[in-house]
Amino acid sequence: FDPLSNAGFAWFTINYRLAPGSHFPAQAEDVDAAIRWVKKHAREYKVDTRRIALMGESAGGHLVSYAGARGKGDTRVAAVVAFYGAHDLLGRAKKLGEINDNVKKLLDIAAPGPDADEKMRVASPITYVHKGMPPYLMIHGTEDKAVPYDQSPLMCAKMKEVGARCEVFTVEGAPHGIGSWEKNPAFQKYKEKMVEWLRQTLK
Repeated sequence: FDPLSNAGFAWFTINYRLAPGSHFPAQAEDVDAAIRWVKKHAREYKVDTRRIALMGESAGGHLVSYAGARGKGDTRVAAVVAFYGAHDLLGRAKKLGEINDNVKKLLDIAAPGPDADEKMRVASPITYVHKGMPPYLMIHGTEDKAVPYDQSPLMCAKMKEVGARCEVFTVEGAPHGIGSWEKNPAFQKYKEKMVEWLRQTLK
């Protein structure tokens, strides 16, 4: 990820089990395992364990938001950058009047109902918002058709309510998917913002 490399950040890319082969919380467990691995190998890679940030986009944005809110002890991190993540799965389903197919596969949901609602609530980062959670930067495009833009401001508002730090960086007119952003010079300001925010937050 050139913006991080050019700014001098050490970074790791991780894999996690995918749905429908593996259901939640397997994916979150894999993120936690990766955090522990990086901390265990911190000396080898010259990593400061007090300055670890999680970053993810789309499904990864949901996972880093979830991991950041729930992390403690050896899975706690210093900051989270979530690109167009779904932070409130239940709220999104209620607003749209349907459960996203990917969410059904992730949570092993067969049909709407109380059981499905509970699964979505448990898997939603917004459920675990608390004052002591790490600072969040949420980056989201206003023309996102996959994860509605309001998912990020809603999460941020909830965090501010309890005294946690967060910020939403809005990319006007941007759709879902950072790959498509690269084709439009107007969508590139997030890179500078992200690096500046990480430097300030992790100093």
